[in-house]
Amino acid sequence: MSDRGEDHGGGFPKWIFLILFIVLSPGIGSLIDTRILFPPSPEAHGHGIPVFTILVPLFAVVTAGIIGIIGLCKSISKRASLRGKQYEYLKVFQQCDDVKAPVVLIHEIDLEAGRCSVRCVQIYRNRSVERFANHGVYMPVPPTGSMNLPAGQTAYTTVRQEFEEIWNSGRYMGPLAL
Repeated sequence: MSDRGEDHGGGFPKWIFLILFIVLSPGIGSLIDTRILFPPSPEAHGHGIPVFTILVPLFAVVTAGIIGIIGLCKSISKRASLRGKQYEYLKVFQQCDDVKAPVVLIHEIDLEAGRCSVRCVQIYRNRSVERFANHGVYMPVPPTGSMNLPAGQTAYTTVRQEFEEIWNSGRYMGPLAL
């Protein structure tokens, strides 16, 4: 599995720049019209068509609409790809002497693809979290019963909500051992 490389939560909302552009667009258009195209002069007497005062806000609204439609299509596509899929969420506590090894693993397992791990979260002793997503290299995960056999390892199923909270926030506040 390889690192997903996406930012999940905690970041600055990028859509704020679009809203600022929409709010400031009349002023930007007016500034272009009055300072660049038609600078004030004694012979102009206020003549000139305020082209950018109209076009810049129109462009901002159309751009916001297009970006909104693209975001909606991505959201619908993601929901459609998850519909009908059967997932299991497995939480594994590991007890080992290696301080660099993860102590908690949480797997998202696709039951329709031979129990392959789709995403995995590794939690270390210092509560740092690493997120890994499958990008074509599948790793089969054994059932819970067979994972409880090795000494120092305890596994049980958990719920999707817990997995998603840890995946999106990058933080783990739960127990490190059972």
